[in-house]
Amino acid sequence: MNPKPTTTPQVILLLPSDTMIAADMRRGILRYVHAHEPWSLRVVEGYHQQRVFCQADRTGFAGIIGRPYFQELIAAAVGDATPQVLIDPAESLFDGIAPGPRQVVLRNDSAFAGQMAAEFFLERKYAHYAFVGSPGGLEWSICRGRRFAEVLVAHGRPCHDFGLPPADERNNPDLFARHLSAWLAELPKPIAVLVATDKVGARVLDACALAGLEVPQEVAVL
Repeated sequence: MNPKPTTTPQVILLLPSDTMIAADMRRGILRYVHAHEPWSLRVVEGYHQQRVFCQADRTGFAGIIGRPYFQELIAAAVGDATPQVLIDPAESLFDGIAPGPRQVVLRNDSAFAGQMAAEFFLERKYAHYAFVGSPGGLEWSICRGRRFAEVLVAHGRPCHDFGLPPADERNNPDLFARHLSAWLAELPKPIAVLVATDKVGARVLDACALAGLEVPQEVAVL
């Protein structure tokens, strides 16, 4: 459905509502809007909503801000010169697409975040270490976990990695929780665990409770 004709620019926000960093981004965008010019904001959250939006008629929108999951969004915006501010998009989304003249790509330093986490844990002299990444295997999550493990290995400390769960677990919270709980229970203790996101951290805490593990005495979560 086309947006109704209006003189107010309509901007799409591809930002979730369940992470602290996305909430901070939203607050920053709202401060900009209040300080400069009014925007009509439409929030499109998650894979499903983005997929639906990809298949809709997007004419009439003045810009896109956020993290895209689908190449169609980038390609269409480049084709009609829609301004884009893309946050940590996967490199594969740009395969076969030339950068647009009104496209800005912002990237978090995920490797440095993993390094800081490793140094934080090492300073506190934990005996064991682990990483639980994004269930969807997002590139920035893999990069963060890889650097986390590299720093630990350089200090003679191996890193346990939960890895990418099977597809059936990604869509089944109960199955995922049982798998994660069993994995945590088998790890040596005490252990320091780096997680990819707030949501993953909440799942790890729930899995610890399911396994009867004490936090942070047995499992410290960052």
